[in-house]
Amino acid sequence: MIGISLISLFFLWIATYWFKTFKINSKRKKNIFLIILTLLISSKFYYSYSTDIIHRITSDKRIMINSIESKIQKNIEKYPYSLSAQKLILEEYEEIIKRNKGFPKIQKEAEDISYKYSYDGFLPDYTFRLSFQIPLNTKLDSTHLKFGKISLDTINYKIKVNYLEIKD
Repeated sequence: MIGISLISLFFLWIATYWFKTFKINSKRKKNIFLIILTLLISSKFYYSYSTDIIHRITSDKRIMINSIESKIQKNIEKYPYSLSAQKLILEEYEEIIKRNKGFPKIQKEAEDISYKYSYDGFLPDYTFRLSFQIPLNTKLDSTHLKFGKISLDTINYKIKVNYLEIKD
């Protein structure tokens, strides 16, 4: 920073000498020239700072996605014809449903999410069990859970939602 400041001062000194030599007295021309000169000298900083900011923003997203990925990999159990996971948070489950388009969406208040998906290797038959908890005063939004059976239990000021979808 100090080096660039010294370079800027040096070029401004040269510019004032140049103005006196060529007898340029117009303040407008001087200001336009000095603004352009300053922007040219500091353009390297504009470029490097903007690329640093963009890199930090994208790397934060990559770190967040990678941490969710690692948590998901720890929680998912894969078998030849089934997938299951337990104790997921909402962000992890939403990442899973991005990959598995048939999985239903759930409410934003959901926590302690578990599921088991088992399927027939040759036929399109499957069984999908989903359970999650929502606060007691929350109304259940079942619009995405319309193809299966829902059962509700009250446990410690929370509603446990059990969803079962079977396709034969």
